[in-house]
Amino acid sequence: MSNLLPDNGLPGPPGRAGFWPIAVLAGLALRLALLPLGPGFGYFPDHDDFTRWGIQAADRGLASLYVSPPPRADARTFDPKTREWRITRRDYDRVCNYPPLTAMLFAASGRAFQALSTDRLINTPLAWYLVQCWSVLADLVAAAGGAALAAALRPGSQRAAFLLLLFAPPFVWDSAVWGQTDALLLAHALWMVRAMTRRRWKLAGALLGIAAGFKPQAVLLVPLWALALLCRRERRQVAVGLAVAPLVLFVVSLPFTLHSGDAWFRRSYVENLFEAHRAQTTLVAFNLWYLDLLRTGSDNAHAPLFGLSRNAWGALLLAAALAAGLVWSFRRRTNDADRLVAWAGLSLLACVMLPTRVHERYLLLPLAFLLVAAFNRRRLRAGAMLMLLVASAQVTWPLWMKADAGLWHEIREQLEQQYAVRLQALPPDQRLLVPPFEDLLKPHRARFERERAQTIPFEWGCTIVALLGTALTVRGLVRPRESRAGPASR
Repeated sequence: MSNLLPDNGLPGPPGRAGFWPIAVLAGLALRLALLPLGPGFGYFPDHDDFTRWGIQAADRGLASLYVSPPPRADARTFDPKTREWRITRRDYDRVCNYPPLTAMLFAASGRAFQALSTDRLINTPLAWYLVQCWSVLADLVAAAGGAALAAALRPGSQRAAFLLLLFAPPFVWDSAVWGQTDALLLAHALWMVRAMTRRRWKLAGALLGIAAGFKPQAVLLVPLWALALLCRRERRQVAVGLAVAPLVLFVVSLPFTLHSGDAWFRRSYVENLFEAHRAQTTLVAFNLWYLDLLRTGSDNAHAPLFGLSRNAWGALLLAAALAAGLVWSFRRRTNDADRLVAWAGLSLLACVMLPTRVHERYLLLPLAFLLVAAFNRRRLRAGAMLMLLVASAQVTWPLWMKADAGLWHEIREQLEQQYAVRLQALPPDQRLLVPPFEDLLKPHRARFERERAQTIPFEWGCTIVALLGTALTVRGLVRPRESRAGPASR
């Protein structure tokens, strides 16, 4: 790794060069050891999607991913009642809704799966290794990016930053056990900010475009560019760099565009950012709206609050916070590495804590910048550590939460559909004898409430810690940095 980045502060003093290969091997070994836990503790629906999309690309071609859902395939699932593994098929079909570069990784995993497995059984250790190897590698790249940023802020902190980002539990769990792809975005985001601190705007724009090719949440990085456009004297170069991003995204998506038009954009961007989960205020993200959920018992994002829907309030609060942060940053008239990293953490944290429809995993993006910034801002450390604890609880919620509050709507809809089918199958004279649906729903609701009650105190605690951590973080970022001998503005 020290050979890759000789000018970014990563190499250590003479005689200590062995740190980097040892740290990399240790981080890689930990993840490889944890990957076999995925079939039992990971998020099976996403793993099933990822693997099936890979099988679809191997069998039908890469361009088919945005046209039709993949065929159903056998998967190994664990039955907690019998304590045995069984072969099932997930009763759900989803057209690929990830951007083109991630789709290409799924395709590569699918081809390897085809070569290495005769039955291509989903949710096996082999399947997890092949699908999650990209996120594991991205974790290493992200840790290196965080180390480079930390070195720019405070020389000598790169080793501690590398170890922190490499071994922090939420990052390890998200990639190696839970089976997610957030590391693909995080790795490019960290290196994008490092390029911005060095005023390499075209490289930064290219990294933004690549990040957008992996995850639609790359749009959350745009406020960083707004700050650069406001505060940098070389605005023309900044604008040119920003223009590189859509050009890169256009190039990587061209094969899909030629095959099926804008289907890739509608599936991965429009649906994910504007249509998915519009009815939910929060998806197990312990933010402002989780506090509202605990208070009201409802996660209905369309429900009015002081005359506006909760979706509208979330958008207004986020817009106000970002505008205030930009004005404050502009008035400070600084855009050194410290200020840019601080704004990255602040703006991304606002995108997690204030709007509705936020997934629990999104906290990992600001968390990485907060941990890096904390090496240069002592007042930030308490808030950053609290957010690290919150992120650990959020990404592991399937292990400890008995019933997700947002699932009640799905449970009710499923029961209502079953009720309608059974009622329709009865002769007309017998339908009058069937109890009303609400009466049949009561025991299910009571069981759901009992399960919810088991973890609600812990959820209250996590939410309070998240809000406290946010307040301490904002205080640590907004207050002037403590005077310390350090690098000049870069």
